[in-house]
Amino acid sequence: MIKKTRRAGPAAGRFVTFSALLCLGCAASRSPETGSGRQTRAGVDATSESEEVTPLPMPMPHGKEVSFALELQHVSNIRGLSPRGPLRGLEVERDELLAHVTRAVELEMPEKALVGTEAMLVGLGLVPADFNYRRTMLELLSQKLAGLYDPHLKAMLIRSGLSPADRQMTLLHELVHALQDQHYDVMEVVQWAPDDTDRSGALSALAEGDATSAMFDGMMADGKTALSLPPGFIQERMRADSDPLPGIPNIIHRSLKASYIDGLTFVHELRARGGFPAVDAAWKRPPKSTEQILHSNKYESDELPLPVAVPQPPSKDFNLVLHDTWGEQNLRLIFEEWLDLEKAAAAASGWGGDRIVAYSSPDRSMTVWHLVADDEAASKRYFSAFVQGYAEEREDLGDFKEDQTCGRRSSGAPLTGIARSGRHVFLAGSPAKMDEAPRAQCLVSLGYIMTQIEQL
Repeated sequence: MIKKTRRAGPAAGRFVTFSALLCLGCAASRSPETGSGRQTRAGVDATSESEEVTPLPMPMPHGKEVSFALELQHVSNIRGLSPRGPLRGLEVERDELLAHVTRAVELEMPEKALVGTEAMLVGLGLVPADFNYRRTMLELLSQKLAGLYDPHLKAMLIRSGLSPADRQMTLLHELVHALQDQHYDVMEVVQWAPDDTDRSGALSALAEGDATSAMFDGMMADGKTALSLPPGFIQERMRADSDPLPGIPNIIHRSLKASYIDGLTFVHELRARGGFPAVDAAWKRPPKSTEQILHSNKYESDELPLPVAVPQPPSKDFNLVLHDTWGEQNLRLIFEEWLDLEKAAAAASGWGGDRIVAYSSPDRSMTVWHLVADDEAASKRYFSAFVQGYAEEREDLGDFKEDQTCGRRSSGAPLTGIARSGRHVFLAGSPAKMDEAPRAQCLVSLGYIMTQIEQL
């Protein structure tokens, strides 16, 4: 779940969501809304601030110059996009490639995006209190990175020493990204922008689904394509591929795969109707939310996210760290922490919009997430799923309504208030001091949520 700012002219990550174009040998990492303004179903810009970040120059890594002209033409024939310009090729050592990605993360992703996302994940009890987003992502990359296309340098970087099969797969995938860059605006995918995790996650899914589909085409024999395989076969293989690294939260592993798996499903639905030209049409009218990726009918009807205001701080003592929009994909990924895939997808459906914010004070921190469902039935599903997920330690609140409760994800995690009103669901870590009794913390959290509901 993290993103970047755009040049005039995605997002990954994902947290949760959390992935994109410079990551795991294929993409980079990120999440949330867009800094240049985001359309809504009401046709109103839901982003109140416009934050521009001027990208710093990215140095070319040290390595051996190589030509990928033949490979690029081969991928061009598979994907149906003609090369429009030169492509620099470089074979680099593993440590140099990782150092390059580390520099890219430092240049592309503001510190507040990393710190704020960490605070949100910790504040909702989704990761341990000592979770470090940057260190975790770089650790994953150090294990997986085989190569990448860098849109800043217009260069294909491949790790030296790969097996022929790994080299072929990496080039089949990454050179599609090179062609995407020559035809479409992939800088939208790799640059961070405030409040852009959901939208950039959708762009990342389109980019990764496109590249993954073409990669499997290139691996098939006898004129078959990725569509020749049984529906869902590749996605299941991708879910099962590689064991999680010890000490890294499972939600981070799953979020990195989400752009590839969900994007492949979306792209294959397009290809089944109109081949790769239908995918090209999607690049020209890109999906605006991960909801549109997960439900192609909502892409076809152009159902736009609802505007959701940033929840207010509980007092003047709290300062804003970061606010963002996480979207349906990240909501589903969270539900997958305690529900199976099918139930999590059903529970997360009906997403209308959301806004999550992290606040801090000298001695406390607080995460608030406001979700707006399409209808009350969907908000009831959200509430029920959250109640199940935060049931490790529940407070006895018999004197409250049935649509208000508090709970923890695990022992030692923050106490979280959960409340529903109509189509609205709120989660809020208690703004009370941690040394107060759990019931007192819960009352403060729910009291805060009620003030937010009253302002709707």
